[in-house]
Amino acid sequence: ERLFDAYVTILGAVTEVCTALSGAPIRIVLHGYDYPIPDGRGFGGGWGPLPGPWLSPGLVQKGYNALPQGKPILVELIDRFNAMLRRAAQSPGMGHVKYVDLRGELPSGSSYKDWWANELHPSRKGFQRVATRIAAAL
Repeated sequence: ERLFDAYVTILGAVTEVCTALSGAPIRIVLHGYDYPIPDGRGFGGGWGPLPGPWLSPGLVQKGYNALPQGKPILVELIDRFNAMLRRAAQSPGMGHVKYVDLRGELPSGSSYKDWWANELHPSRKGFQRVATRIAAAL
């Protein structure tokens, strides 16, 4: 609920400012993540300020095997996050906000590494597919 309240507050503030400056609200697209694959791969081989991995270590620390046991946990989290985004987009006064459901957009089978750059983010090929979906919503 706190995350929902935060989203609605931010959406309301952006809408108010844009309406004051341009006379109309701007179109806003909300999207969640696809179902991640907690395989322990971080960004850029683990280099940088937020290199990851982000999911696998937390699952393992809590006693779950990241892939077979962790995937269903992450499905539940992603489903809840997407439900919250959908609800935020459907809130009163948010007719200019569109929610795009990206769950299931990227393959998760044996070729998943072609679509996923790491355990949480798409590859270039994956981002192109996601961007096409978001562009279609605009």
